[in-house]
Amino acid sequence: MGSEPNWDDYFSGLSFSEYKNKSPFLSQGAYPTVYNEDNTWIYLGSLDLGVKTDNRKRLEEFFEEIKIVYLSCDEDVSEYKKAQFKADMDELEELIYKIDNP
Repeated sequence: MGSEPNWDDYFSGLSFSEYKNKSPFLSQGAYPTVYNEDNTWIYLGSLDLGVKTDNRKRLEEFFEEIKIVYLSCDEDVSEYKKAQFKADMDELEELIYKIDNP
């Protein structure tokens, strides 16, 4: 058996596409939640769509949409997917807070 890889070196050599394809979590669905270069947009992995980070109305709508889905999850929904919903709700809540409290 070989020695454990140097994970930092391994990851630094992968493109995101390669990383996504090798991940047991990311290869199954949408991209993870991520901000664009200047943080003016956020792509929500749980909804597979983007929203401007200063659009309070849309942020609230998406928060409520994700919350409904999250609260209705049954045992057939993976814990990973539930965690993604929860993380996106938390991130949207933080963005809304920042708009209200600059």
